[in-house]
Amino acid sequence: MGQLFSALGGMALVSAGFLPLRPIPERRFLIFNLLPIVASSTATMFFGNNSYLYLSVAFIQILKAFTPALTLLLCVLAGVERPHLPLLASVLLIASGTAGAVLIESGTPSFQVKGLVSFLLSSITEAARVVGAEVLLGAQKFNTAEALVYIGGPTAAALLLGALLVEVPQINAAAAAAVAGAGTSPSSAAAAAAAAAAAAAAVAAQ
Repeated sequence: MGQLFSALGGMALVSAGFLPLRPIPERRFLIFNLLPIVASSTATMFFGNNSYLYLSVAFIQILKAFTPALTLLLCVLAGVERPHLPLLASVLLIASGTAGAVLIESGTPSFQVKGLVSFLLSSITEAARVVGAEVLLGAQKFNTAEALVYIGGPTAAALLLGALLVEVPQINAAAAAAVAGAGTSPSSAAAAAAAAAAAAAAVAAQ
């Protein structure tokens, strides 16, 4: 929902006359330049939200410190940033601290490898989005409203489509199973309805 409201906010800025909105770029630019950024942004949101299902919030906050280091590394590989000793030392320091946190957390009962993999994929796609926006957009620099509309809008559409195809059927199946197991008890049926509403709210929060 955050991406959807971002796109709506961009349209509001344009409607109020605060920022201009240039026409939609040509098809080739949309496919080869804008689409990879939208895909990276969508993957970042998906994998990032998915990691919260398997890892503690405190551990995720620690892992987030690794994303800037990964972004810097990709900038060097893409030729956007020149490598130098202080930069490499900073990346190595952050990576070492993150690795130590992973080793400590891996011994706790709440740790799940698939959650760590999901977060790492989120960090990689986020770094790819940042570097891709720098490399692929080139001279076509978007202002705030254009970025919100042309990137946030398609990202929101992709996430909502994924939720409709994957998560909504799961919610409906869980609600149906809960109602079937509840029998005719009014209190049990109310509890099942509350659980289904909570699951729907979790999907909407993404």
